[in-house]
Amino acid sequence: EPDLVALAPDRALVERIRAALPEMPAARRARFVSDHGLSEYDARVLVSDRALADWFEAAVAAAGGEAKRVANWVTGDLLAHLKASGTTLRALRLTPAGLGTLVHLVADGTLSVTAAREVFAAIVETGADPAAVVREKGLAQVSDEGAITAAVDAVLAVNEEAAAAVRAGNQRALGPLVGQVMKQMGGRANPSVVSRVITERIG
Repeated sequence: EPDLVALAPDRALVERIRAALPEMPAARRARFVSDHGLSEYDARVLVSDRALADWFEAAVAAAGGEAKRVANWVTGDLLAHLKASGTTLRALRLTPAGLGTLVHLVADGTLSVTAAREVFAAIVETGADPAAVVREKGLAQVSDEGAITAAVDAVLAVNEEAAAAVRAGNQRALGPLVGQVMKQMGGRANPSVVSRVITERIG
């Protein structure tokens, strides 16, 4: 336009303006995939709402990483709760720090995934500290090998056929044995420890 004065902005001004702009959804989605190892689908769901993406990143920071685990909770249980309850993310009592703590408790073996869902149901309604809920409900996963070994021996004593099948190389027979030990211990035993102890005891 010949009647307009030519504009030649200073490069430093342009860079300051560019730095002040929020991250665009496409760039954020690509970063979630490359930096956090998320699937394209999960990344798209998370960046569909800027507030949700911000909430997710705050939870990842609180969890000390574990981005994929956090994404699973956010895109699954959290969004399902918001939809079912009609609650908005802004009104949600559960904080990113709360979810981060819950994810950490699962990652370090304190909670099983099943118990974690029970804790989630409590904290999403109350905003309570996950660790406090675990203590109050007695949901901490048992990793004590002495207690697990005693339960394993009791189960193996009445399941000689299944034990023989595992000893012969049939790994499918291990599952029912693990299940019986878990049942005997009220679902609180660490399943990976149970599997290892069964294998060791069978020889």
